[in-house]
Amino acid sequence: MRIIGNKGTIVIPEFSKSTTATLAVIGEAPVTVTFPLEGNGYNYQAADVRQ
Repeated sequence: MRIIGNKGTIVIPEFSKSTTATLAVIGEAPVTVTFPLEGNGYNYQAADVRQ
């Protein structure tokens, strides 16, 4: 998935199971953020229900 805006882009490969996202602001070096994919993707909902 690629989100394009006036100041740059955000790229999320394999959107439904991605563990990275890259922010590319025009005139700046791209920044990639990496995060773990836990379980099947619904863990945050289960955690919220338990609260």
